[in-house]
Amino acid sequence: MTFAGDIGNKTNKDHKNKAQIKKNKSVEPSAEEWSPSDYREFFQTICALFDELVIIFDDQARIRFANSQLEKKLGYDRQEINTLLFSQLFPPKNKKYIDILIKAEAGNKPLQFELPLQAKNGRLFPAQVVVSRVMENHYLAVIRETTDRKRLEVEISMLSHALKNVSEALSVFDLDGKILFVNDAFVQTYGYLKEELIGQPIEKFHQIKEYDPGFRKIIETTLEDEWQGELEARRKTGESFIISFRTSLVRDDEGLPVVIIGVAMDITERKQLEEQLRQSQKMEAIGQLAGGIAHDFNNLLTVIEGYTEMLINSARNENEHSYARQIKKAAERATALTGQLLAFSRRQILQPKVLDVNELVNDMSRLLQRLIGEDVTLRTRLDHKILPIKADRNQIEQILMNIAVNARDAMPNGGVLTITTSMEQLDENYVRRNPEVRPGSYVKITMEDTGVGIEKEIQDRIFEPFFTTKGKAQGTGLGLATVYGIVKQSEGHIDLESTPGKGTRFDIYLPAVKENIKPDKPTEKHEKMHKGNETILVVEDEFLVRELVCDTLRNHGYTVLEATNGKEAIEIFEKNNSKIDLILTDVIMPEMSGRKLLDIIKKQYPDVKSLYMSGYTDDAIIKHGVLEPGMFYIQKPFTPRSLLSKINEVIQKD
Repeated sequence: MTFAGDIGNKTNKDHKNKAQIKKNKSVEPSAEEWSPSDYREFFQTICALFDELVIIFDDQARIRFANSQLEKKLGYDRQEINTLLFSQLFPPKNKKYIDILIKAEAGNKPLQFELPLQAKNGRLFPAQVVVSRVMENHYLAVIRETTDRKRLEVEISMLSHALKNVSEALSVFDLDGKILFVNDAFVQTYGYLKEELIGQPIEKFHQIKEYDPGFRKIIETTLEDEWQGELEARRKTGESFIISFRTSLVRDDEGLPVVIIGVAMDITERKQLEEQLRQSQKMEAIGQLAGGIAHDFNNLLTVIEGYTEMLINSARNENEHSYARQIKKAAERATALTGQLLAFSRRQILQPKVLDVNELVNDMSRLLQRLIGEDVTLRTRLDHKILPIKADRNQIEQILMNIAVNARDAMPNGGVLTITTSMEQLDENYVRRNPEVRPGSYVKITMEDTGVGIEKEIQDRIFEPFFTTKGKAQGTGLGLATVYGIVKQSEGHIDLESTPGKGTRFDIYLPAVKENIKPDKPTEKHEKMHKGNETILVVEDEFLVRELVCDTLRNHGYTVLEATNGKEAIEIFEKNNSKIDLILTDVIMPEMSGRKLLDIIKKQYPDVKSLYMSGYTDDAIIKHGVLEPGMFYIQKPFTPRSLLSKINEVIQKD
């Protein structure tokens, strides 16, 4: 057999013979009419159509036939092929291996293996080889180059490795939404095993509302363009969580859609933080509004209470006295309401002291029991190892009373109110979930009732001023707003947990301190009033308030100079600085605040005495609700007597 030589020598002659037969007979030759050369031509023509290398070699490994692919892929010419051994098509180190392998196995069954082909120039190609015995002492080898397949395998391996290590939950699903692949992050995020996911509809693991077209709509959108949005997903445990989900369409070489890749990221914590930030911003905005309202009301109440007290003192008969007293009571109630607004807006002046919370709770227990009534049982569980806190005692008492009153109203048929104290360490994880909190040691006061609870839908609004679930005339909606403001101004934090029908729990966290508790000093019961003969510069932009203050001071013997703003006050002081004994100024004024006014004056006259007055405070004169050292302040609304008393205190101060 000389297949290799026949390829070059006989092809043209055989073609002519075959064409002549077809012309003469006009039909295909029968099997009996085919010559050996016809079969060779047929075999050669068929083999030329293959992309694979087709090679016949003998038991000495000499190549007897090779199709044209060997020339194209390996770079040998036809004469070189006639001198090659089959094993020379592979790297030299594989020659012995191939010879032994073929002799041992090729005679019994087709032999298949993968080895690189080596071209004439030394270049290697990954290849799959199948060798079969076709006749005595001759073998047929079909060799397929696997470069593309190997490249694809490498790409798949790299992609698989990348997908395995990517942090986002990745899924591949078909156009019907059936899951074909998920990565490890998807398994970890959703909590299912891979075998529980593959083949399942992807919408099974997401909360799709009945009226929502769900993933069908997502798939339809993805066929046109990418889809991106937020979905509510569900873990194997039944827990719901929020994901950011985006899809991409994979097409085949002809541009037809094949599969969809979905990428999910758990954004539950981020959404919670965003909601907390929105809630915090909303409460801050409401606080600013409430503080502004309280400021304006306190100016009006200062005038009402001041002149009402004058009416009471100058009443000519019982009727006039009674009417004035009723006006005063109404004004006092309005003052209490504005005080609660100031507490919510965190614009109160605090008097912080080192306090033992357990002692405070014990002292308040009898009062709290009277507040909640006999049908509600008050229980205390106090941890005696807790540290002290530094806070305004009156404010902390107000927290306990307001929450107790809410608990009472939530238990109309009786129940249990439990107050617990403990130490709590708020770490970075807690702070990450509650960004407004600073890490550290806190004293936790827990107040838990067995009442009707609070619906989840309104829990976010429970601390808003004037928001109440009670009926008309049963509450102002300021109790919990006041609690919220006091806690925040005390640099603390408050948590609410409530289940309808099972009760409500408030956790109040107040910063712990390592300071010793100092006993209260006894206060003087009597106060010696100073008869006014000094000169006071009054700076107040509100006409009615300024008139009341000036009338009060003049009626008590003081010489009064009036200014309506800071600029006017500076001019008056420069002309009368040697005469002025005290500057009484409002804090919040247009153009120039009371703080800025006094800063300017005290640069030249540092010894001048001063007293601030305001309907609410801001950072101009306080830090976290505490007056700066050496400052004096009186809160509006005030009565003439309380104003005179405060002025007396400041003037007599050494």
